[in-house]
Amino acid sequence: MQNNSGYMPVPGHQQRPPFQGQPFIHMQPMPHLEQQQPLLPQHQQSAMPAAGSSAGVTQAYLAIHTPVAPPANMGPPAQAGRVDSSVTIWQGEHLVKEAPVPAQLADKYSKPDAEFHTLCYTACTADPNNFVAENYRLRQTGQEIELFIVVTMYNEEPELFIKTMQGVHNNIRQMLKQQEWGGADGWKKIVVAIISDGRTKINQETLTLISLMGCYQEGLMQQYNGRNETQAHIFEVTTEMNWQGQPEEDVKIVTHKDADDGVVPMQLLFCLKEANAKKINSHRWFFNAFAASLRPNVCVLLDVGTKPQSMSIYRLWRAFLNPQVGGACGEIAVEGSYWSMLNPIIAGQNFEYKMSNVLDKPLESVFGYISVLPGAFSAYRYAALQGRPLEEYFKGETLHNSSDIFTANMYLAEDRILCFELVAKANCNWILRYEKNSQAVTDAPATYAEFISQRRRWLNGSTFAFLYAVGNMGKFLTSGQSIFRKFGIVIELLYACINFVFSYFSLANFFAAFYFVIEGYLKLMDSEDAATIRMVPTKARSPALYEIVKAILKLMRPLYVLVICLTFILALGNAPKSSRRGYLTIIGIFALISLVMLVLVVISTSVQFQINPNVAAKVAQFRLANVTKQGDASALITLTLVSLVATYGVYFVSSFLYLEWYHVIFNMIQYTLLLPTYVNVLQIYAYCNISDLSWGTKGDTGGGSGGSGGGSGGNNGQRKDELADIERIPPNKYYTNQENVLNQVIKPKMRPNGEEKKKDNPSKEENFKSFRTMFVGIWVTLNGLLIVGLLSPGTLGIRVTGFENWYLLILSLCVLVLTLFRFIGSLVYWLGHLVGYC
Repeated sequence: MQNNSGYMPVPGHQQRPPFQGQPFIHMQPMPHLEQQQPLLPQHQQSAMPAAGSSAGVTQAYLAIHTPVAPPANMGPPAQAGRVDSSVTIWQGEHLVKEAPVPAQLADKYSKPDAEFHTLCYTACTADPNNFVAENYRLRQTGQEIELFIVVTMYNEEPELFIKTMQGVHNNIRQMLKQQEWGGADGWKKIVVAIISDGRTKINQETLTLISLMGCYQEGLMQQYNGRNETQAHIFEVTTEMNWQGQPEEDVKIVTHKDADDGVVPMQLLFCLKEANAKKINSHRWFFNAFAASLRPNVCVLLDVGTKPQSMSIYRLWRAFLNPQVGGACGEIAVEGSYWSMLNPIIAGQNFEYKMSNVLDKPLESVFGYISVLPGAFSAYRYAALQGRPLEEYFKGETLHNSSDIFTANMYLAEDRILCFELVAKANCNWILRYEKNSQAVTDAPATYAEFISQRRRWLNGSTFAFLYAVGNMGKFLTSGQSIFRKFGIVIELLYACINFVFSYFSLANFFAAFYFVIEGYLKLMDSEDAATIRMVPTKARSPALYEIVKAILKLMRPLYVLVICLTFILALGNAPKSSRRGYLTIIGIFALISLVMLVLVVISTSVQFQINPNVAAKVAQFRLANVTKQGDASALITLTLVSLVATYGVYFVSSFLYLEWYHVIFNMIQYTLLLPTYVNVLQIYAYCNISDLSWGTKGDTGGGSGGSGGGSGGNNGQRKDELADIERIPPNKYYTNQENVLNQVIKPKMRPNGEEKKKDNPSKEENFKSFRTMFVGIWVTLNGLLIVGLLSPGTLGIRVTGFENWYLLILSLCVLVLTLFRFIGSLVYWLGHLVGYC
């Protein structure tokens, strides 16, 4: 039997197999990780006195913690002259404060326990990796935590925060109704963490909402604890409130007394990081600090703005009843009404998301290896992540800015690295699962500028993460997977390689398809049979229309090339936001080209049936060799129908199989019109900005107004003292910084010929741009050679008769095989889901 624990058992502790014949509520505590400090004893709670009583708060807190006098020379814990109702208690050298929850909330709570009526603040000065080792602890440390939910955010608007928290609370309420969760006290096994990336970056209106939930109070935070700078401001409380109503209409705070659907307790942890260090650092706080302290069984990852739908978290959690499952994800759907889905950019994304959830995710789930579990809504077994998976995942925090552009781009998709390392973990046989009935909605980019910037990171990250997975395919052989699972994963990676080749040459293939459609229709206009066809203008029947259509179609080919060139120019020199009109023009022209192609394909196919009445019989007698014969109408029609049926036919059948109908009826046209944009604009912009390693955080416009968030306020219009805003750095840290300046800046300048040496060593930015030039040059050259080989094979010395038709035949057959492969995988998942296997 494979050891999927993710760690070696500690002597004296009994290893807990997940869900072995008993409900999880009665399981033994999980064993400790190697070299980890023993868990602290469970807190003892006592009844909470009346809210607002400082003395009562002190007594209640002393029942939970053992206060220690502040260490020598530590300095005062609060700013001088501050009016503060909080109680400061030292745990060794750790600064902890307690403050009563506002009476507006506390008076409405049904439970008298201290955790409901007392807000706990901890000024954490440790790195998240040392959180447990330095004896920091959370309120629930030592308790049995089954589910740990994290919501990561940056500077998102308050309406996005409300939607997410509504979804989380409603899911917890629904979970407690399930038998597995042991009734009303099941909430004690669930903790919700909110981690905000940067004290000065958080949206102040969103911070106000967190305050109204009882999980934040102004004036408690301290930037320094003696000589140590605070790394994270941690607030803990248990609340009995929820947000009711739609943010766009009217939303209000409700408790168990006035909520329509009831309110359940929710254990909250709010971590406001001092520095803005990106989402991956927030996950390091979650996994290496908070989860290491609480030791949960399952961790659920959410982004602010993503709203889990009814029962989604419960269904995602149920996937882990299978002890082999190490990670799982649900369906990500585009938020919006049916009417809003008619917007082309939203409709295109909705169609893309739906088809991925109908074809791609089920296929990968059957093999047990899902290339990416979306960070916006996914779950992991905490034990499965221990060791190499998390170690490789968090390398992205430092390697993202490394001098290796391959690695830096790879970690733009660090969640793909985590999935790969989890399944390929040595001596383990963890698998990843997709749960179709678990859905979360998220806000998709509503402007083309945001859309292009988002896809730049997605495309570049996924490209290099895929190359990493293929290059390290041998790790699967050393994992504990069965021989059949290893064979299946190899097949899956081979399928992914073929898809990658198609994607890499999509620039040439799409132009070739456009060229041949135009060329075929022009030949049809000049054919002898066209005189009997009404939909085709001929020179004899309508010479004026014939000349106009012919001129337009001939003009569209150089227009296509011109637009491609303009796309390269914009991608290399302009950001989408600053060139909005230029990109809109290009997208509009490509949509027109796509519409023309669609119309011509439909007309050409129907015309061939009119010219050849017995074409149906000829199609039934189709042979591959006939495709290369000149003038074989049945072969050409078959070739066209193969491509159309393989793509659009499977789209319809698979969607209706999963009871998804809206997107294939109302969004397919918009997606088809945007297809040249997906193929050309997004890929060109991504590859031309491969040296751009920014995350393109949506809505990075700074926080709102309305609070200080721990920062300094105004001064009633008087002249501002510029020195007052300079944060005091501890002497030791200041001295270290100046030593670094001496060694890295001053000394190199004083060396002889220092400037000349500097010039001989190109900067990291120059290296990245050189790599970009090489990468884009190779990509354009290979695609150009393919186009030349298709349009003028003699130029490259190709003497194969009917080379173009042979290439189109192979291309169509590949499309057919790959599409059927996706459909078969989706069908297997659907059948397995019916019997409860997948």
